[in-house]
Amino acid sequence: MKNIYRIFICVAMLALSGIGNVSVAGWYDYVYSNAYDGYTNIRQRPTTKSAILGTLPNGNNAAEFYGESYENANWYHIYYNGIEGYVAKSQVGRSPSPAVNLNITTNWIYGVWVNGEGNTLTCDKKGNFTLSGNINVVGKWRLTGGNDITLKATYSGWKQTYYIDLYNNMIGDYYRQGSAQDLEAQLATRINNAAVDTSNISESDLNNEIHNSRNGNIPSEYQWILGEWHSESTDRNDLIIIGNNKAFAYMSESEAIMRDDIDMEKYCLRYKFNIALNKWYVVLVTEEDMPIVYIDNSTKQLFFESNGEGYYLTHIQGSENHVDEGGLSLTMWIIIAACSCVLSVLIGVIIFLATKVKSNK
Repeated sequence: MKNIYRIFICVAMLALSGIGNVSVAGWYDYVYSNAYDGYTNIRQRPTTKSAILGTLPNGNNAAEFYGESYENANWYHIYYNGIEGYVAKSQVGRSPSPAVNLNITTNWIYGVWVNGEGNTLTCDKKGNFTLSGNINVVGKWRLTGGNDITLKATYSGWKQTYYIDLYNNMIGDYYRQGSAQDLEAQLATRINNAAVDTSNISESDLNNEIHNSRNGNIPSEYQWILGEWHSESTDRNDLIIIGNNKAFAYMSESEAIMRDDIDMEKYCLRYKFNIALNKWYVVLVTEEDMPIVYIDNSTKQLFFESNGEGYYLTHIQGSENHVDEGGLSLTMWIIIAACSCVLSVLIGVIIFLATKVKSNK
């Protein structure tokens, strides 16, 4: 009986030693690599001294998770691409789905990213990154968590994790350089830069008009706005026509305005506080008060604003080619003046010749 008992104990011990690394989590869990080197070694046993059987690459590569190693709790028992072995916990992440980071690859992350705060993030395919702007660090990037990317500086303790938004093509608040979001961010920056510094402007001046077209020609510092302006974007039909006496403004995402429908109006330049942007601006307002044209006197740019977005305009022609309703263009006045001068000279010559002929008689 004692011999049977001893045999049972031996068999049990052998069984326990043999299942020391079997799954405790089932077949529903998965593991993916997020190592800074771009891959994780798969080893024969749960130790760095063990032989390397293969590698688990970063990106859209998920391994089946068999469980934590009883032999070493810092290792996972996995199965990947025909290889069963062990990976270090510190180099991998867990996921309930094999589709983890399915579209997040080094090729997707590779490139230049920018945000609205003036920072530029550059990532290469080898897990290196450079961050410049308000933050200046270099280091390594790696995927961490389901759709997270972690940036870790090489020479300091700086570390930051961002969520990767594949749908909007973003890393945290960073847009891919040159993307539609990046262009929108640039427009937002331009709108902020167009704001007026009111520290040296009195409250009464802020509430008064800068200029009213009923009172004569526009001030010299705003002469550059005279003329015709069209949308920068090809999918819009914004139009502004500004003369010394009258102006017309039209903002639309649909049909272009018919020239026969243009009705020029008197206008004024004044300061306007934009509640949504929390900033002061110089604007042009027609008598109808819609739409309002924003003026950036520093960059000589006009734009419409809607929901915090700027729709900028391109100067098509200057005031010298534009005829105000009820008035002649500058070019016409110059032509008239030149003709008058020529006519005066001719009349003078004729009178001179007539006088000389008479005196000869």
